[in-house]
Amino acid sequence: YLRVIDISNPRIQQQVATCELSSEDHAYAVEIIGHYLYVGKELNMLDVFDITNPAQPVLAGYCRNYGDIRSLVSWNNRLYGNSWRTLTGFDLSDPTQPVAVGQSDYPERVYALEVAGDNLYMLPGKRVEVLQIFAFE
Repeated sequence: YLRVIDISNPRIQQQVATCELSSEDHAYAVEIIGHYLYVGKELNMLDVFDITNPAQPVLAGYCRNYGDIRSLVSWNNRLYGNSWRTLTGFDLSDPTQPVAVGQSDYPERVYALEVAGDNLYMLPGKRVEVLQIFAFE
């Protein structure tokens, strides 16, 4: 389930909504872009929820991927997700129908991603790697 929690009062956190995922796979990552929430899951899935009304999230679309999505970041109308050793770029021209447009493989597991400027920061094990982001064209 996707759960929406109101944290406006940090002492009293309240659940305001739940919504089923497209399948019962485990979810590992979320990223919000505009009024869409992207959920990275195991078994090659990426769900898209319209959260225009946070009290009523709606499953708006999904995409099959090349592997489990363990973390997500966004940059320049693209979504990047890693599945341990593979970084996949998704085109978000239609935000409800992400399209996997390319991927790069790495020799070791990547545990976290973050974007700042035109750089993608990856955490493979005990060091940080910095990549200049490029469009998979």
